[in-house]
Amino acid sequence: MDLGLYIARIEFIDYFVLLINLLLLFSARLILKFFQSESTETASFHFKVQNFRALNLLIILTYGYINVYQNAEISGIGLKLISIWVIIYLSYLIKQIMSYWVRNKYGRIRDVNGDKRSIETYTSRLLSMMGG
Repeated sequence: MDLGLYIARIEFIDYFVLLINLLLLFSARLILKFFQSESTETASFHFKVQNFRALNLLIILTYGYINVYQNAEISGIGLKLISIWVIIYLSYLIKQIMSYWVRNKYGRIRDVNGDKRSIETYTSRLLSMMGG
């Protein structure tokens, strides 16, 4: 097919969704850094950032698949895949936010290199694990 035909099928909402996903993809480190109590140089933090970016990339690729290869009237596997990826993505983000909230509510405030940080306690760790 012609590239112009593909571009003509893309609407404003499609551009908006892709722009938001690209912004989330590139700002994944900043978003997760805000919700972390540990150092951002650890391997576990890098793994979380890569998972966040990979899920976002899967959403973008699946969304592109839907727009390029499927008609708007058909609800095929592309729509189901994007729904699954969005649910996984949002659950991962909500888990990070809930862990941050539990750590701030039930953790201890410590001074680390002149910076106030909320450190996990047994209670906050248990609630974080039970919450997801």
